[in-house]
Amino acid sequence: MITKQIVKSCCGSKSLIFTTEKPVKKIFLDRFQQEGYLAHFSKVGLFYVQRRGLIATGSYGSTRIQVRCSPANEILIGEFEKLIDELTRA
Repeated sequence: MITKQIVKSCCGSKSLIFTTEKPVKKIFLDRFQQEGYLAHFSKVGLFYVQRRGLIATGSYGSTRIQVRCSPANEILIGEFEKLIDELTRA
């Protein structure tokens, strides 16, 4: 199960915090890349994936992922949420 929290900033933009049941693992990057995401900074311990304006960041071993999407695209956010839920349930 994933919980979602909206975080608003002072400039009016917002980001989402996804909290997962299980921690994010580096092995997840393979699946994200198969789904068309670009992965960055994987060698320094950061989970950072990007796809068509959506950027998701976190640390390996953490259960929190910050997601920003510009413009706010509910389809991209939904696809990301479905994929991360699938990976953290396995």
